[in-house]
Amino acid sequence: MGLYLEEDFKLSYTRTKEVEEIYIPGRDDPYHKIKRKLPIEFEINFNIKESANFYARMENIEKFLDGSIGKVITFNNEAKGFKIIWYEIGDTTRTKGLSTVTIAFQCSHDPISLEN
Repeated sequence: MGLYLEEDFKLSYTRTKEVEEIYIPGRDDPYHKIKRKLPIEFEINFNIKESANFYARMENIEKFLDGSIGKVITFNNEAKGFKIIWYEIGDTTRTKGLSTVTIAFQCSHDPISLEN
């Protein structure tokens, strides 16, 4: 595909939940009911190996990502990853010798094991 990172990717994200506060008569503190776990979101800034055929390469990257919806993305050869729910291709810079693209991902809240 022609994308690479300069180093191991440092994944930074926040795992949040949608919580409902329920006040119960006679109780000092509210009861917190977890309604759902929200997806995590993060961005990765990739370098593109070659500038030749740049637009065709970007189309191939988008086709690859379209086929990755519902698949698991992993980092640093770990045995667990996150299921891709959605992606967006963001800032794209075309420069001779060092083109870059930022891809934002929305993934499952909980890690998924690759081992069956």
